[in-house]
Amino acid sequence: MTSYKIIFDVNPLLKRDLNILKKNKKQIFHIKDKIEKYAQDPNKFISQTQKLAPKQEWLYRMRVGKYRIIFSKDDWNKILIIHRIGTRWDIYKKL
Repeated sequence: MTSYKIIFDVNPLLKRDLNILKKNKKQIFHIKDKIEKYAQDPNKFISQTQKLAPKQEWLYRMRVGKYRIIFSKDDWNKILIIHRIGTRWDIYKKL
C-alpha cells in the first residue's frame, strides 16, 4: 500500500496551534507519531477517525489524548492535509 503525503495547511490558526504545542514536547511526539502512522495505512485507523458535521463532511478528526487533529484527505492523489491541531475544547471554535 502506498502511503499518503502529509501537508500542513497554510493557515494562521494552524501556525498558532503549533506554537502552543511547542511547549509540550512529549505531546508533539505522540501527535507526530499518530499522523505518520495514519499516513502509512489509513485503513488501519478507520475506527479512530470520524467525519465532522455535515457542513464540513470533507474534514475528519482524530483523537490523540486531549488533543484533536483536524484533517482532510485526497484518496486519489494520496495526500493528507492537516488543518488544525489543538485541545478538544478549543479546536472546533474557528473551523
